Amino acid sequence: MKRVILSLVIAIVGTLSMNAQTCNRCGDEGVIRETCQVCNGNGGSTCDHCKGTGEITCETCHGAQTLDCYQCEGKGKDSNGDDCWNCQGRGGFRCELCRGTGRSMCRDCNGNGTISCFNCGSTGVKVWRCPECIAAGRI
Repeated sequence: MKRVILSLVIAIVGTLSMNAQTCNRCGDEGVIRETCQVCNGNGGSTCDHCKGTGEITCETCHGAQTLDCYQCEGKGKDSNGDDCWNCQGRGGFRCELCRGTGRSMCRDCNGNGTISCFNCGSTGVKVWRCPECIAAGRI
């Protein structure tokens, strides 16, 4: 009995799908593809923080490349006029975050210079189910 009902259902669905017309809105695909309006089809945009370079001025040394010694406050000498024991009289240390370059990687874009588009998943194309045929491709 179950086989007869299943065969009947398959026959009805097959007949209905044969008589169905192609969906004009999605062209029988069941999905609609359009250029993403958020990124204009680029998949992302230039990072506003680093202006697309992927680097920013180091936030630790502010581009100075070095940091003042905390012991002598960058003077290189102690209160007796001797060389500072901490920095050996240099007055500071190379900045470890930027490795003495004064620049560091932009955290907003992870050094890529671009921000990925949240709307299209960086593909540049927005895809959604066709509302006309409910993603079936046929009406």
